[in-house]
Amino acid sequence: IQNKKTKAVYIYLRGMPNYIAKKSGRVRVPVLRGFWLFKPLKNGKVLIVYQLYNEPGGGLPAWMANASVIDIPYHTLYKLRQQTRRSKYKNARFPSIIEP
Repeated sequence: IQNKKTKAVYIYLRGMPNYIAKKSGRVRVPVLRGFWLFKPLKNGKVLIVYQLYNEPGGGLPAWMANASVIDIPYHTLYKLRQQTRRSKYKNARFPSIIEP
């Protein structure tokens, strides 16, 4: 969704725990929601906000789930940066997104 006034783009995330059939030995994430925000700034820069809330299911101990709270967002944003530097994305455009 793009805010027509600010040109900021929001991508909302919603978990779908029953989308794929259950599989033995795998833990479901029954609750997941969040968003990406891409907000244009001056000089062609973009502010990126990544926010995610989830509750892992199964017998996953809280300490294990909490251990990834810092690492996963960092690695997600790091990999996003790597992807945006690939030549095939340098001039990528989406017809539905109005750039400032």
